[in-house]
Amino acid sequence: MILPTRRRLIVSCATWEFPKENRKEYPREKKIDSVKRFPQKRKVFPRRKFQLKKFDLNLADTTQLKTIYGIGPVIAKRIITYRTNLGGFILKDQLYENMGIRIPRWSSAWLIKSVIAPDFTPNKLAINRCSEQELAHHPYVRTKLARAIVNYRFQHGNFASIDDLKKIEIMEEKILLRIKPYITLD
Repeated sequence: MILPTRRRLIVSCATWEFPKENRKEYPREKKIDSVKRFPQKRKVFPRRKFQLKKFDLNLADTTQLKTIYGIGPVIAKRIITYRTNLGGFILKDQLYENMGIRIPRWSSAWLIKSVIAPDFTPNKLAINRCSEQELAHHPYVRTKLARAIVNYRFQHGNFASIDDLKKIEIMEEKILLRIKPYITLD
């Protein structure tokens, strides 16, 4: 069977072949001795097993965090920045709340070795004296909520207790539970 194309192709035994007059001869490559191509064999280093020591999440610096497999300088810096904005970690799971911090699955084993001191008290915001910008800087309090807190305080006076925050319409119960350890009335 002959098919009409630019080059006439011939089918023989269910394979396509170019006619011999259209075949090009390519020069063969020179054989290179394998010793010249790969002068040395690759060295295989044994895997090191790192002993993770217990460390405090609230006291760790970037150099200590970078020693953990899977955490580089960028993630270490984000963890430190989030910790300072938050006022300190109370729970280990707070690391995963920040969208900028993505801890790989293989390095989550270091969370087991990390500890939070039981006598740790986070930096607290004085809710009766803070400005709107200071409140909005906290990760759990957004700008809209900070504006509502300051406006409520301006209209009704200082808060007598932390539970008075429930009177603000946009304050949800879960947000109040999250910010309770980080606020004070003084």
